[in-house]
Amino acid sequence: MKSFEDELRSVLRRIEPPEGFTRRVMMRLDSDSGRRAAPFRRRNAWFRWAAAAAAFVLLCVGVVLYQARREGEAARAETLMALRIASRQLNGVMKRVIELPPPPGRGRAGGRS
Repeated sequence: MKSFEDELRSVLRRIEPPEGFTRRVMMRLDSDSGRRAAPFRRRNAWFRWAAAAAAFVLLCVGVVLYQARREGEAARAETLMALRIASRQLNGVMKRVIELPPPPGRGRAGGRS
């Protein structure tokens, strides 16, 4: 483990830049700054507007889909509740019909005499 640390220290040790490096970099930045900045900014601004518009459209679509889903879930819940109520009522009516005595002159099977 010690040799790995020593190797890492030797690879990552600070190396001084050559003489005049900072001056050359600054001169190059000054000479290139006026030439490339304007087209990049225009392109960058267009890209930002397009990205913002796309994000806005995605947000709107997401909101609409979320609302539609919530409405669908609410309608489903209401339908299931209505079916439960109707089922209870029909079960109650069916129990009362089964408990009714047969009409006079007719048998339980409903056959004709």
